[in-house]
Amino acid sequence: MEFRFSRNTALQTKDPNAARHFYGDVLGMGIKEYPEGPQIQAGAIDIFIDHGEIGDTSLLLELNVDDLNAARVHLEQNGCSVLRWEGIGRACIVKDPFGLVFNVWQDP
Repeated sequence: MEFRFSRNTALQTKDPNAARHFYGDVLGMGIKEYPEGPQIQAGAIDIFIDHGEIGDTSLLLELNVDDLNAARVHLEQNGCSVLRWEGIGRACIVKDPFGLVFNVWQDP
């Protein structure tokens, strides 16, 4: 099973509009608007501002895989817990045994 770091990261917060205002207007970072929501322009990393329920605010790394279902089995067998699993091309949030929360992604 091969996992690859993605250039995508998500800032999950209960108040995406406030986060957009803070990073865009207060800190002056470039914000690009997409139908899925705003994205902070951070050089080689794309930070999507997303509504989340994991905690007050979480920063999620993303791992790309070729077989999402096999990845889930592999991760659960190795101590990860699934927090949300929406399937291919959607959010699949996992917490690893060390407390790191990340999205597992397979392109549709």
